[in-house]
Amino acid sequence: MDAPAQMAKLEVRLLGELALIEGDRPLPLPASKKTRALFVYLLLCAKPVRREKLCDLFFDIPDDPRAALRWSLSKIRTMLCSHAEALHADRDRVFLNPDH
Repeated sequence: MDAPAQMAKLEVRLLGELALIEGDRPLPLPASKKTRALFVYLLLCAKPVRREKLCDLFFDIPDDPRAALRWSLSKIRTMLCSHAEALHADRDRVFLNPDH
């Protein structure tokens, strides 16, 4: 029986242009600048952040900021590919675990 395949490490480059690299291949980033900014903010916080705070910071819109946040979180999960489990979200908080 073969050993389980090891998942390629995910690298985030913050200096210069934002880049997300898995192994040796770059991963596509979402088109939304707000979603990219949300991703970097969660990564740098390295602790759970209340959804209300994220809505105030990134989605100060009159329509439905929580829906906009959910949309961005789904784009971040898609962007993370096989590392999507690093993004934890419950009713109140969102956390991006850089060690996952």
